[in-house]
Amino acid sequence: MAKLSYEIAGNVYSAQMLRAWVDFLVDTDLPIFATLTFRRPVTQRTALRSFREMIDFTNRKLYGTRCWKKPNLLLRWAVVVERGVEGLLHVHALLDAPERDLVLATRHLERVWRKYQGIAQIGPVRSSERCVRYLCKTLPQDGQVELSRNLKKFPK
Repeated sequence: MAKLSYEIAGNVYSAQMLRAWVDFLVDTDLPIFATLTFRRPVTQRTALRSFREMIDFTNRKLYGTRCWKKPNLLLRWAVVVERGVEGLLHVHALLDAPERDLVLATRHLERVWRKYQGIAQIGPVRSSERCVRYLCKTLPQDGQVELSRNLKKFPK
């Protein structure tokens, strides 16, 4: 039987690697799923930068300007950029924050994204496995999952 693999820009993504990403992200137990769409065309690099800026803005709003000194308090996330049917990029993200700040963080992120970037749909994860599979579906095409530095900082 032939080994299932995908080649993107010189990188080979095997079915085993995709499965490893799914397993890793399911284990992180991120309880919020977000789809964040841009109003105007942007590049993949700009999409990721905009996402990180909105996360940083939300962290500063919740924890102050020196929030980076407390990585265990910051939002944790995993994000993938995907091209939509109309050709516009959007991001899918799994998010988490300390339990006491989770609702406030997601409301603030949603409000800020809508004001500056476009459409934001943020809600709880109903099935971790299904959300992670959906997040990873674009890996064979785009080949990139970006993770926050503090992804494993605070266990549930």
